[in-house]
Amino acid sequence: MRKASASASASVAQDATIEAQGRPGLPLSRLHVGEVVWVRTLGEIRIGRVVGEGPLGQIQLADSSWIANTGRWGAFARGGPPTESEYEGPGPTLVGWGHVLACGVWAGTLPLRDI
Repeated sequence: MRKASASASASVAQDATIEAQGRPGLPLSRLHVGEVVWVRTLGEIRIGRVVGEGPLGQIQLADSSWIANTGRWGAFARGGPPTESEYEGPGPTLVGWGHVLACGVWAGTLPLRDI
């Protein structure tokens, strides 16, 4: 993750990115801090706000939820609400890149309660 210098403006700090360099084949190689994303892993789907990078290069999410049932996938991926989800709290939740099958920006409202 790029770090803003002390003299950098707040907007530059907000535009910090997480770059998955040297990890070929990732479906999304760049996530922006502050974006709400969905992440499909080998065993689960999560949504949350990107807040940084974990100590081992993981995606660090805040206000994340485990999605038990997306309903129609296309509608969910475009920002539709999940049919079932469990809110995990304000965070952080770490998701390792080695488990990511696909991810993308999510236009929906984060479910801050169980559905």
